[in-house]
Amino acid sequence: MKTINIRMYGYGGEVTAGILSDEDYMEVLDYDSEHGVQDLEWYEFDDLVHAYGVSPDGATIVVEDVESGEVLYDGELGELNDDPFEVDELYFEPTDENIILCFNHEKGEFFNGTIELGEDEEFDINNIKLRLNDVLVEDESQDLSVAYEVINIVTYNDEEIENMGGDTNGKSFDVNFFPRY
Repeated sequence: MKTINIRMYGYGGEVTAGILSDEDYMEVLDYDSEHGVQDLEWYEFDDLVHAYGVSPDGATIVVEDVESGEVLYDGELGELNDDPFEVDELYFEPTDENIILCFNHEKGEFFNGTIELGEDEEFDINNIKLRLNDVLVEDESQDLSVAYEVINIVTYNDEEIENMGGDTNGKSFDVNFFPRY
């Protein structure tokens, strides 16, 4: 068996979107104006979506044979030959409910996982698929839309690769409030 290591690094982050009651909406909005939502457990506002991963723009993927140390691929995601993305479009509009959308911007290594190949099996970069969460909240009443994209699942030959974790550093934090209309 050959062990292949797959890593992805660059910019990305953690995105959450959740529904707030009118009372909670006003409470969080007031707290944000005084202290900032990042002081709250913002990651708990996730009943609509919660995803963590590298952003596809400018992200790098490195594939290495663990035993030999040979780098099999090192390039930006946008340079992959076939379209590796399987997109989950997550669209929300605050028509009946208040929505809070948070994004913690980070930089570093977001994915580090391994696969096992047979001794005679060659690694094929085209067998990698990347699950892209495209999160969009749009408020037509305010002519406002906010979108974030993160890759949170990697597969090889349709088998999900366990993410053993990476190492990232927080860079900034965004919060967007969308009142119902």
